[in-house]
Amino acid sequence: RVIAGAGTIPVYRGTTNAGDSLRAADKALSEGKVICIYPEGTITKDPDFWPMRSFPGVARLALKHDVPVLPIGRWGTQEILNGYTKKFRPFPRKTVTTYVGEPVDLSQFRDGEPSNVTLVRATEKVMTEVKKLIAEIRDEPAPKGFYTPPRRSEG
Repeated sequence: RVIAGAGTIPVYRGTTNAGDSLRAADKALSEGKVICIYPEGTITKDPDFWPMRSFPGVARLALKHDVPVLPIGRWGTQEILNGYTKKFRPFPRKTVTTYVGEPVDLSQFRDGEPSNVTLVRATEKVMTEVKKLIAEIRDEPAPKGFYTPPRRSEG
């Protein structure tokens, strides 16, 4: 109830309703609301917990609505809920650090209807800024590129 009351947009991964979350985000932006998107679509699968290759929904929405994108880097949540083990460990208390960056300039991508290549490049620009923030929090250099998890085998 609390989560629904806060106006969260449910994501139905791997179902025929998966696109509903982007439609709901589009509607929210049309109504002047602020949204928060995890462009990776999940908890990172990178073994070192760096951001993964991301999906272009954030770029598609930002370009369509001409809204700013604030990159947010967060570090420490993997100590509370590890994406691999699925173990929830809130105790002892953990430190979670969050940095919010300056709006990402996507003006170079705003010429007409964006192509898939344009959306991918705009998304990579946003995620590069997220990765820089995480590198600052971690006080270590970020890896080049983005981790791409192996595809699940069909069968």
